[in-house]
Amino acid sequence: MDFRVLGPVLVRDLVLGAGKHRAVLAVLLLEANRAVRIERLVDLLWADQPPERARNLVSGYVSKVRKALADRTGVRLETWRGGYRLVVPPDSVDLYRFRRLVQQARQATGDNAVIAALSEALALWSGPALADVDLPGLAPSVTEALEQERVAAFEDLVDARLRIGADTDLLCRIREAVDAHPFRERLVGQLMTALAQCGRPAEALAAYRRCADALRDELGVAPGTALRALERAVRTDAFAPPATTTPRLRPAQLPADLADFTGRDAELAALIPCEGPLLITGMPGTGKTALAVHWAHRMRERFPDGQLHVDLRGAVTPRQALLRLLDGLGVRPEQGDERALAARFRSTVDGKRLLLLLDGATSTAQVLPLLPGSPSCQVLITSARRLDGLALRCGAKSLRLGGLRSADSVALLQSVLGERALRDPVSVRRLATLCCGLPVAVRAAAVRLAAHPTWPVSHLVDLLADEERWASSLALPEDDASFLASAIQELPDGARSLLGFFGLLPREELGVSALTTLTHRPQRWVEEALAALHDAHFLLETVPGVYRLPTVVRLCARPFLPGREVAEEALERWRYPGVVRLFAVDSA
Repeated sequence: MDFRVLGPVLVRDLVLGAGKHRAVLAVLLLEANRAVRIERLVDLLWADQPPERARNLVSGYVSKVRKALADRTGVRLETWRGGYRLVVPPDSVDLYRFRRLVQQARQATGDNAVIAALSEALALWSGPALADVDLPGLAPSVTEALEQERVAAFEDLVDARLRIGADTDLLCRIREAVDAHPFRERLVGQLMTALAQCGRPAEALAAYRRCADALRDELGVAPGTALRALERAVRTDAFAPPATTTPRLRPAQLPADLADFTGRDAELAALIPCEGPLLITGMPGTGKTALAVHWAHRMRERFPDGQLHVDLRGAVTPRQALLRLLDGLGVRPEQGDERALAARFRSTVDGKRLLLLLDGATSTAQVLPLLPGSPSCQVLITSARRLDGLALRCGAKSLRLGGLRSADSVALLQSVLGERALRDPVSVRRLATLCCGLPVAVRAAAVRLAAHPTWPVSHLVDLLADEERWASSLALPEDDASFLASAIQELPDGARSLLGFFGLLPREELGVSALTTLTHRPQRWVEEALAALHDAHFLLETVPGVYRLPTVVRLCARPFLPGREVAEEALERWRYPGVVRLFAVDSA
C-alpha cells in the first residue's frame, strides 16, 4: 500500500513533514483521480481566513508534493481544469482498496468469502481517518462519513460471523463497537443476537434496556421496529439464530455520480435524512436528478441494506414500479394487483435500512404505493411538479431547486473546459450568465465549444445573446435536444397557450387581470392555466396573483407563441390604457 489516509496520513518510503503540503496531499488522496479546484484547497487549508497570497501558497505546496512523488510509477500530479488531480492506481490508496473490498464482500456468494474480504478491508484502518492532518475547512461530516463506512463494514462482518455462530472474540469486539456507538441499533441488535446465541438471554435483554434508555433520555425516541422485535423474541424465548445462508441481496442500483458535480452546497446541507420522504422539485434542466444521485452516493453507507432506484418518467404505473423494486430485492412475486404488490414490498423492506430513489415522479398517486412502511428506509423523490399531496399525505419535506449560483456556473464551465476557460474569464462569466443558471445549459454550452475547438468562448456568447437563436445555439445533447420543449408540450392546452401569450411581452411579470385582457379569455381559464404552469415550475408567484416568467422559459417558449393574427390582436389590447391600469392593480 503506497498511500494511507485511514489513520495517520502515510506514504510508503517517504517521510512527510507536518506542514500544509501534507494537508494538500491528504485532500488530493481523498479525491484521488478527480480534480480538486484551487478554491476548494484554499477553503480547506484556511477556512474563512485565507492569507492574501493563498493561491500562490497552494501552488508552492503542490510543487513540493509533485517533487516528492516524482519517482513513483503510475503516479502523477496534474494541473487540470482550474485545479489539480492526483492520478494513482486506485488500489494504492487504502481508502479505495477498502471500498473495493467492501463492495466485493457485498457481491460474494458465501459467508467465508464475505468474512475474508471484510476482515482484509477493516485491517486497513489504523485509527480515525486523517488523524494527524490539520484542515480547518474540512467539515466534521467528511471524517464522520468515513467512520460510518468503517462501522457499516464491521456490521456486515458481524452479520456473516453470526450466521456461522458467535464466539467470545466476536462478542468482545461487538461490545467495544457498541460502547463507541451506543445509538447504532444494528450493532445493539447484533450484540443481543450474539449473547442469545451464547445462551445469555438476560444479558441480551439488559443490552436492549440500556439502548432504549439512552435513546429515550438523550434523543427522545424509542428503538426501531427491528430491535423491538428482537427484544420480544429473546424475552419470549422465541429467539432462533439465523441459519447459515448466503448473504442476502443488497441492491446497489444508484446511477453513476457526476465526476465534476459542482456547487449546490446549501441544497446538500438542507437534505437531511429523516423518517419521511424527501422531495426535490424544480423546472426541467435544474439538475434535480444530478443532485439526488450525488446526495444518495454521499449517504449510501448509512443504508447498508442497499439502494434502489426507479425511473418513473413516462407512463410508468405504480404496479410496474413495484415489480421493479421487488425484482431489485431478489423477490419474484406471483402476479398480483397493485395493493398486493405494495403490501409485499412493505413487508420485504420492513426493518431494513434502504435508500430508495424515485426519479422523475409525475404525480402523488404514482408515488404513494411505492413508499415503505418502515421509518428505517429513506425515500428521495425528484419531480418537475410540486406534488403537494406528498406533504399532506405523508409529511414529505420539499426542496425547490432553482438555478446554480453565478460562481458555481462559472466553476462548472471551468471544470469542463479546462485551460480554455482560463484564457478568457470575462467571456466565461458572460456565458454562465446567458445559461441562466441551468446546469444542463452550462454543460450544453461546454459540449458545443468542445465540438468547435477553434471557437473562442466569446463566439458562443454572441450566438446566445441572440434570443431567437438561444436554444438552437446550445446544440444540446441528444437526450435533451428539445430542452424545455418536451416539458412544455406535455402541459395542458390552456397552460401551453397562456405561456405563449406570456412570451409576447418584454416584461416578465404579469397579473391575472392583465393576462385575462391580453388573452381575451375568462378569468377562470387564466387562473387554471396559471395554476398548471406554477405547478410545473414554469412560473414563480412573486406576490399573490402576480407571476414571473423566468428568462430561460421565455427563451424556450418562443416556438409556442400564438399565430401572427392572434398575437397582433393581443398586443393591440395590451396597448389600451385600461390594460396598463389593470396590471398596476395586479402588482399592487
